[in-house]
Amino acid sequence: MISPRIPAPPQDGGALYVYNTIKGLHQRGHYIELASFNSNLHTQAPDQLETYASVNHLDINFKSYGLAAFIKSLISGKPVQIVHRMDRSVMSEILDKSNLENLDVILLEGIHTAWFIELLRNKFPEKKIILRESNVEYLLLKRNAKREANPVKKVLLYHQATMMKKFEAEALQKVDAFTAISEYDRQLLSALVPKKKSAAIYPSIEIPEIRGLERDPYKMLMFADWNWQPNIQGLEWFLKEVWPPLKKAQPKVSLTVCGKGMPDSLLSIFNNDTQLHYKGFVEDLEEFKQRCGVMLAPLFSGSGIKLKIMESLASGLPVITTNSGAEGIPGLKENAHYLKANNAEDFLQKINKLLNDCSLQKTLSTQGRTLVKRNFSYKAQSQKLESFIQKVINSPNS
Repeated sequence: MISPRIPAPPQDGGALYVYNTIKGLHQRGHYIELASFNSNLHTQAPDQLETYASVNHLDINFKSYGLAAFIKSLISGKPVQIVHRMDRSVMSEILDKSNLENLDVILLEGIHTAWFIELLRNKFPEKKIILRESNVEYLLLKRNAKREANPVKKVLLYHQATMMKKFEAEALQKVDAFTAISEYDRQLLSALVPKKKSAAIYPSIEIPEIRGLERDPYKMLMFADWNWQPNIQGLEWFLKEVWPPLKKAQPKVSLTVCGKGMPDSLLSIFNNDTQLHYKGFVEDLEEFKQRCGVMLAPLFSGSGIKLKIMESLASGLPVITTNSGAEGIPGLKENAHYLKANNAEDFLQKINKLLNDCSLQKTLSTQGRTLVKRNFSYKAQSQKLESFIQKVINSPNS
């Protein structure tokens, strides 16, 4: 398994997806060898994976995206996220330390690791390679470009999206098969390579025990990695467009925000409003999820399944989110499992509706948790991935 960073601790959606995959496959009796960069931009804890995998890693200095990075991208014709940070020479050293010769298949975790396909083919020519996409990356960039107000950045993002689409199509063509995080994503990617073997493998998550804590319907919650642009864009929008009229209509409401990476520009807003509470990274997020009355996810870009939506549902926490936030989650039904809001008026209306309807609160809490327990257990998704891998291994023409 090749990963662009060590997926532990599992504190954000990307890390959690890979971490739970490793854990699920281990629980089904598989041996996993992980080759990964040790990122300077993330908290990294390889020891947290030692129970489930053999971890091989080297330190790498991921640099910020400056002008030189975009010039390099323009010259190479490859997306900046790929050419600027994915160092083939360092990955080659990691692979030389790894014991991949005796393994059955190589899993590439995310489109960034597709930069190493040629390297892997040279080192392990007989191994089948499966690319596991956690987003449709070109779509994510395209959506970010659409919402970008700065005209220069908008043009730049659209150009990056075009290059990424070409890179994704080429990468998918080179591997033996691919998986996507949802059926919606699988269909988008299959349109780039119609004859390629593929499967939708949904995320698996821990189903927490209900602690019997009393929920306060007026306490609202947001949690995310605030370093990720779609998350911070959504929060900024909410604080500007929804929060002022909401406080006026519902004076008792409060908003608790958890997660690392809050920019200073927003911290000043929290410091000057007694009904806003920024907690940063918290060890026990579950307590917040089981004490608050609603989780808000104003997401207008991004791609793939949003794990924080599934985590909230698993905790019995009612969710209000956008089309983008609900995208790709199989079986998720509006008004049965969550409430949908795509603009400021919608958010105000749905928050007021939830606060005034105890029966709706209970319905969303119960049915949301039931949906996640039924569809997203370790067992169900690990079995599905295991079956697909076996199919690819046994296939003579991948």
